[in-house]
Amino acid sequence: MSTFTFPPEIIDMITDYLHASPRTLLSLSLHPSFLPSARYHLFSSLSVPLHTRGLFSLIDLLASPHSTMKPYIQRLLFTDLTKVVAIHGLGDVVRAIRNLIRLPRVNAVKVANTHFDKVPGEVLRLLMCHLPHSDLTSVVLEGLHFSRFSEVVRFLGAFRGLASVEARRVSWTYGGYVPTPPPNVEWKIAEVDGDMLQWLAGASATVNSLEGEDETIKDLIRSTGPSVRQLQVRLSEDSLIDISPCTSLRSLHLHFPPTSSNGHDITGTLSKIQSKELQELYIGVSLPIVVDWDELDKSLSRHRSLRKICFVVSRGTTQSDMGRYFAEVLPRCRDILQVVPSKDSELEIAAVIFALRAEGHGYTEQCGTICRLGLGAVAELHYTLYSGYNSQAHEWNEYLVDHVAGTKYVRRRIQDNAGL
Repeated sequence: MSTFTFPPEIIDMITDYLHASPRTLLSLSLHPSFLPSARYHLFSSLSVPLHTRGLFSLIDLLASPHSTMKPYIQRLLFTDLTKVVAIHGLGDVVRAIRNLIRLPRVNAVKVANTHFDKVPGEVLRLLMCHLPHSDLTSVVLEGLHFSRFSEVVRFLGAFRGLASVEARRVSWTYGGYVPTPPPNVEWKIAEVDGDMLQWLAGASATVNSLEGEDETIKDLIRSTGPSVRQLQVRLSEDSLIDISPCTSLRSLHLHFPPTSSNGHDITGTLSKIQSKELQELYIGVSLPIVVDWDELDKSLSRHRSLRKICFVVSRGTTQSDMGRYFAEVLPRCRDILQVVPSKDSELEIAAVIFALRAEGHGYTEQCGTICRLGLGAVAELHYTLYSGYNSQAHEWNEYLVDHVAGTKYVRRRIQDNAGL
């Protein structure tokens, strides 16, 4: 009697859909047909645990000849190795690293949040020696500090088949001469020191993704621009950055400084875009903006491949009001237009409210200060939460109408809500 089973393609579709639910995948793995696909998702990533029992379990798993999970592990995560060594001791950490060679299919490694000046040098040397080399193609370095830039280069050079490197918030104390970057590697760079940028620029490396301050990354753009697909740049007030070399851009994030959100800066920067493949454009601005909206609308509409234009607004009015306003002043782009609040603005507002409360200021004083800072969106939200149970709500509403730095749509909404 034959047992019914799903075709492999259907099984893969089901487990792919349930990849974020480990409990469901464990249940599915009880059926022999689902076991390989479920294990692929359950055990594809391995992180080094901080607690002692977890490290011993990891060592046993790696060393056991009967373990059936090892062939499924593809990604390794090492985070806060400083703390790992402090908790477990160097000897046990060394034992675990030496057993990594038993993982036959690892293709990606991430090392994060570690100050290698505070970790025994043996740990870094062992990682370079015992990580699987043949199939390793991707390395992510995030939140790391090294003693010397040459240590970063030696670590990356240890992997012969390396195809992609992502470096985010990587720093070092000393620079110095280093060999050329490994060939045929695609780089993703964000918030790294100048030595690495100069190193990559000098070799005309392939940089697919780049993020940083305009003055910091302008030389790298000049030499590697044609390879850049994703660019995030924080512009200074007198920015002279030229993004025209980035002829293959697909995603562009422009963050303008709070003091210079005017139309000349925005349209002037947009006019330098030479890519015909641009699909996403994010523009970070502070309100109010002095701009020729028609000129900006025409400038944006020239990019025929755009699928999304998003204004990230750090000060001003509410998201819904600004969405309607931007749609009216940019009619050619309204179908692909979005307006979202900046996370930095939300943090700034929270800090202001917290500071005022800590100093014992009352509600009206808090809202007045927020308005004077131009944070009208939160002032309105603050009012909405407050108006249901405070007798001063009507008085505060009148204050909003007179003082909020926003558009006529916000003022009208406040007046309608208050019955003014």
